[in-house]
Amino acid sequence: TLEYADYINSDSYEHGVPPPNWVVWDECGDIDMQGNAIPKKHKFVLTDVEELINQPEAEFLIEGLMYPEDVGILVAPSASGKTFVALDLAFACATGTEFANRFQVNKPMDVLYACGEGGSGINKRLLAAREQFGHSREEHKRVVILKTVPNLCEKADVSKFISELQEQSFKPDFIIIDTLHTAIPGHDDS
Repeated sequence: TLEYADYINSDSYEHGVPPPNWVVWDECGDIDMQGNAIPKKHKFVLTDVEELINQPEAEFLIEGLMYPEDVGILVAPSASGKTFVALDLAFACATGTEFANRFQVNKPMDVLYACGEGGSGINKRLLAAREQFGHSREEHKRVVILKTVPNLCEKADVSKFISELQEQSFKPDFIIIDTLHTAIPGHDDS
């Protein structure tokens, strides 16, 4: 095993050369007293109360509802209108208007609406949404429909989803996946 003192005092340490028995050097910073790598970035970071109180206030993406980088899930019984609510959200985001007569969207956004059920009946729902909420054809252009969803449990599928969006020069500001069940196939808890 590598002794901490031996490595610290070696030429390798001086020149930033990793010891031969370290596999993941790129994701590591310093080493501890036992010679173990200390990760540069933790997924679960401990923060004290004062630091949180003093951090700058983040701006809402949708006032009182969502910040940038947030993930939300719309949960309701089957056939209760979740798709209509999601479409209302999509068009509120696209137009930078109020969602659900309560939550102001701060700016117009490009929206990707992924239909996991193959888009069956989506045309009728889109027409109904346009009639109900008065969305114009121009506003519809900010909402792009994807008739499939990525399998969120498969890293390769998510990577392909992202790369294909990039190939088509589309960078959505807001993504809606309808339904979660189709995006995590085989999981009973969806």
